[in-house]
Amino acid sequence: MNLQSIPVQNQTIQFHRVDDEGLLILTDIGKIKGLNQTAAFIWETIDGTKTIAEIAKDVDAKFNSQLSSIQNDLIEFLTQLKNRSLIYLKER
Repeated sequence: MNLQSIPVQNQTIQFHRVDDEGLLILTDIGKIKGLNQTAAFIWETIDGTKTIAEIAKDVDAKFNSQLSSIQNDLIEFLTQLKNRSLIYLKER
């Protein structure tokens, strides 16, 4: 995984926005995962066309944080999602 990787959502996952946060519903295993405001925004930004670098810029624009810190945190979060089969990656 690198900044040019493109995350793609697992289409079996349902997402529901709850105020500023979100819920991922894993229907195939009957579980629900809560997402905080930032994670919910990231999930909604994963559209299968944007690179990790582009998503990091979107997060920076929304939350006004340091881009280098966002990139590291974003890669860590996306790695967790990938390890749980909630996303997969494609290369540009």
